Amino acid sequence: MGFTRYWHRQQTLEQKRFSLWVEEVKELHRWLPPTYKGQPLRIAGPEGIGEPEFAVECVRLNGSNDQASGGEDMSWESFYVPRVMTLDRFDYPDHAGLFFSFCKTGHMPYDLLVSAALLQFAYRFGTMQTHISADGSRDVWTEGQRLCERVLGDRAGFMPYVVWKKQYDAQGNIVEKSMTEYEDALSDWLDHGRNSDWEQNSEEAS
Repeated sequence: MGFTRYWHRQQTLEQKRFSLWVEEVKELHRWLPPTYKGQPLRIAGPEGIGEPEFAVECVRLNGSNDQASGGEDMSWESFYVPRVMTLDRFDYPDHAGLFFSFCKTGHMPYDLLVSAALLQFAYRFGTMQTHISADGSRDVWTEGQRLCERVLGDRAGFMPYVVWKKQYDAQGNIVEKSMTEYEDALSDWLDHGRNSDWEQNSEEAS
C-alpha cells in the first residue's frame, strides 16, 4: 500500500491558529532543499501539476509529476488539510471526538514537507485537537523535525510523545519509551535547540 502518514483532527479548526500554520507550511515550502535522498524535490498541486495551494481555508499539495518536461513522476497521494472538514456518511469521530485523515506519500521526496507540516500541525493545535502518526518509528519524523528547526527556529515544535515514544531496539523491534524519558528529551531540546540523544539515535537508524 505504500508508506503512509495519519492524523486525527477536529472537524473545524480555529481560524487564527490555522492561518498561522498555513503561513508556516508556506515558509517550510519556500526553504526546501532542491533534492532529498538523492531525488529532485519539487512540490506541485494536488494532481502533481501546477502550484501547491496554501489558502485561508486549506493546504493542498503533492509531489511533482513533471513528465511532460522530461522529469520523473514524484507524485503520490495529495496531502490535503482543510480548515473545515466536509463529512460524509462514513466519517465518524473517535472516542476523543476527532476525525481520521491520511496521506500515502510512498516515501516520495515531498514526504519531507508533509512530515514537517504535520509536526507543526500537531504543535499548533495540541494533543487535545490533533493526533499524528505514521508507519514505522519516530525516525520517519527526524528529517521533518530538522526542517522545522532550520526554517522556523524558535517557532518549531518538538515531536509529540505519541510519535517520539516509538523507537527501534537493537533487534529491530519497535519499543515504546516512557513519558519521563520524553520529558527529559524535550527539556534538553528546549535548552539546547536539539536533543543529542535523539539526534544520535536518528543517525544510527539512517
